[in-house]
Amino acid sequence: MFNTDQTENEIKLLKYRKNLITSGWAVVAFCVWDIAKVVMSLLLKSTYTLDLANTYHTDDKPLFFFEVFFTVVLFAVIIYFQIYAGVSAVAVGKGKKKGVGYLVISVLLLIVTVVSIVFSAASIVVSSIGTMQGVSFDTAFAGIILDLTLGAALIDLLGSSFKVRRLSRAGEAGDK
Repeated sequence: MFNTDQTENEIKLLKYRKNLITSGWAVVAFCVWDIAKVVMSLLLKSTYTLDLANTYHTDDKPLFFFEVFFTVVLFAVIIYFQIYAGVSAVAVGKGKKKGVGYLVISVLLLIVTVVSIVFSAASIVVSSIGTMQGVSFDTAFAGIILDLTLGAALIDLLGSSFKVRRLSRAGEAGDK
């Protein structure tokens, strides 16, 4: 299984690099979920569109197009960052050197994911009270499960990245 010449640090480094590759691809794969989430939100009549239209007495179409444009641009940026973070993690897992930019982006994606979980949970609570029509319980619950899984992948990506960096530095210091 392992070469007997490998030290304990080298074995740990291999383990965390494999974790990094797996987590990186998982983060990239969850882009499909993010795209589906955007499509669902755009196909369903959003509640704040109605609130804004009633508040400003504007035609619904320009407001809807603004909402679609803003949503698509925002999620395109998030998806770009998600792909960048995942592909960078895979590259580090394969032994390439990367800066800390993908780690910063991963932390920001984790924050966005936590906020998404909170909003999904709130939509379940609000829709169960009956004051607002929104996403069904099944859709919101599935979203929470998928966002939790993405959050776990991001946490594993961050943890494995820090371990790989620490073990790589320890290996470089031992070589000198």
